[in-house]
Amino acid sequence: MSQLTNELGQATYLKKMLHDESNNKFSETYSHLLNRSIEDSKRLGNILDATAAKPGTFPNTKIGRQLKNAAAVILARGDTGSEREMFYANQHGFDSHFKYLKPGSDLSIKLKEVDDAIKAFETQMKAEGIWDDVLVVSASDFGRKLVSVDDVYVCACVYVCSEE
Repeated sequence: MSQLTNELGQATYLKKMLHDESNNKFSETYSHLLNRSIEDSKRLGNILDATAAKPGTFPNTKIGRQLKNAAAVILARGDTGSEREMFYANQHGFDSHFKYLKPGSDLSIKLKEVDDAIKAFETQMKAEGIWDDVLVVSASDFGRKLVSVDDVYVCACVYVCSEE
């Protein structure tokens, strides 16, 4: 079992659950996918531990740690065998409830955290010479009004990072 499941005290339970067989196809599929996810996580953890290239300094914020992890996987791309990766990082807490965008406000702090994390990520990718191969997209549901296009909801705000 992976280090994460052992830290959470779930290893014994997961081993039993994954060992038991069921006649239910959904249960068997779930069990198979869970087991594969655990093994893939363990394999990726071993690759990241052994990879010589490590990410540089990132802010110690939620979004900073997420982008540092994404950078670590990108730097290990030679060992993972992945041709391309897609990562999802998130940061909550931007609803200001009529607070102004002034230095020191919650909104100002959150925006600076995102800015600093993206800046560190960009610096790392440029140092590796792969920034031109990276696409960063930021989306928001600002205004709480998502537009439906053929039953797909589109957010009101999108930001794309590019050198050009």
